[in-house]
Formats: sequence, C-alpha cells, structure tokens
Amino acid sequence: MKFAKSSAITAGLFACLAVALQPVRAEDKIITRTYTMPQSAVLPIELRPGLGVNLIYEGVNQTIETIFLDNMSFVSMNHNGCIEKGCPPNSSPTVVHLSLIDKIDLAGVIGVNNQAGKKSLLTILAKDDKGQRFSYVFVIRYLPANSPKVHVATINFVQKTPAFTPPAVAATPRPPDPSIESRQTAKYLFAGLKKAIDRGELTDRDTIAKINKYIIAVHQGARFDSAPSFGLDLNLIARLASLGTSEL
Repeated sequence: MKFAKSSAITAGLFACLAVALQPVRAEDKIITRTYTMPQSAVLPIELRPGLGVNLIYEGVNQTIETIFLDNMSFVSMNHNGCIEKGCPPNSSPTVVHLSLIDKIDLAGVIGVNNQAGKKSLLTILAKDDKGQRFSYVFVIRYLPANSPKVHVATINFVQKTPAFTPPAVAATPRPPDPSIESRQTAKYLFAGLKKAIDRGELTDRDTIAKINKYIIAVHQGARFDSAPSFGLDLNLIARLASLGTSEL
C-alpha cells in the first residue's frame, strides 16, 4: 500500500513537471502600419477573434464624412464622432474601429448575407481642413484564431513627405513605379468590370473604354482616386472594386 501511494505521488510530480516544461506560447505580436496619402491601392484589413483594427486619420488632418460597409454580418464598426445629418460643427470622426461580431447560431434563423462569406469591402470618404475630399477603399477579411500571430491593430494615414531635390540639380520627371498593390487593385477593377458587363449593368461603350484606360493606368501605378481625371465617378469605381473582390 505504501509502494502504491509512493508511486502515485511520483506520478503526480512527473505530471506537474511535464506541464511546467511545456513551451510558453508567445503573445500575439501587435503592430502598427503606416500608409501615405493619397491612397494608391485597395488596402487589406484582417480581423481576428478578440483583436480589432483602428483606422486613424488624425495624421492627415482629415475628418470622415461617409462610411460604406458592404457586409455587416460579421463586422462591428464604431467611430469617435458623428456622421449623421444635423451633427454639430467639429464633431466628425477621425478614428474608425472595426472588430468581429461573435457568431451565434440560433435554431431556425438564417445567416445574414451567407453567400458573401467572411469578406467585405469598406469605403470611407473623408475631407481635409481645406475642403478637399478623399476616398479610401479596404478589403476586410476574417482570420481564424489559429492563424499566424502577427496582427495589425492600427493603420495610420500620414502626409507624404516631398522628396528633396538639390537646388543645383533639376528634377527629372519619372513615371510612377507600379507596385504589387497597384496591380492587385487593377485585378479587382478588371474583375468587377467584367461582372458588370456580364450582368448588363454597364452597356455604354464610351464609359467602358474610359474604365479600361483607367484600369491600365492603375496597373502602371496611377492613384486609385485619379478616376475623375479619366471622366469617371469615384462611386462607380468603388462599385467595380466591390464586384471584383467578391469574385476573387
């Protein structure tokens, strides 16, 4: 009986040691990402269980006027101001917070926008202190808890610092350098254009030709908000980007 009791104690000690010697799981790495304005591509936002994302516009002296969130079935959105009609002066928000909505399965209740899945387009229209307006387009995706533990918790927008040119050397104009993000944006736009044509939503040949020229320019590095210089409305371009992301 003593031997059995001693064996039980020894086994318990070994079990405690085994637990104590387990590798310590590192905490999630929380980082901040900074983008210069104006926006040149559709930006990704990744949401994880318990970890939201803040979009901060204070660095560019901009306030938010309008927010469009396409799929509200899994994203909760808050901001630090007022964007409704009749808001008092100087009350427009400068920060948007996004987080996941906890999934609750209720018997007999059909999921909202089930076909869209865990993906959504987010469009934000902002205005600076000079009255100039800007548009920002994001693709929001859900990442499960067991995904890589690097989380972008804050996205800051800042003014682009002008490049220094020595007085004695004349600056030589250079074409914009295409980036991976610009090419991805062009891919979204082309997919959206094809879908809009297939649905019969776009039939005017002149408009389609302008959109094609704009997509080629974006692929080569043109800014996303340069659409008006091609005779195109930014709302139309945002709609095409939304259609394109739903296809990819």
